[in-house]
Amino acid sequence: EHWISHGDASVAISERGPPEREDQRATLIFVHGRLGGAELYAPLAVQLRKRYRCLLAELPGFGRSSGPAGAPWSVDALAGVVAEVA
Repeated sequence: EHWISHGDASVAISERGPPEREDQRATLIFVHGRLGGAELYAPLAVQLRKRYRCLLAELPGFGRSSGPAGAPWSVDALAGVVAEVA
């Protein structure tokens, strides 16, 4: 697990599978909805990890990630978080 900063938020990123190999596997970024968390995708990521690099991102304010209290996150702001994960 590692973290990225996005504004006032710290975003938790979990990786499933071995570290990136020389063959440069394609990366899949799993993003949960507003009623879930990244771990919802863990079983799927385990199945895909031999073929893809799988990153599970906890959006700001969910799970282990932090976010500014009471700050509404627009779709554009969340897209910015996902872009930083990539």
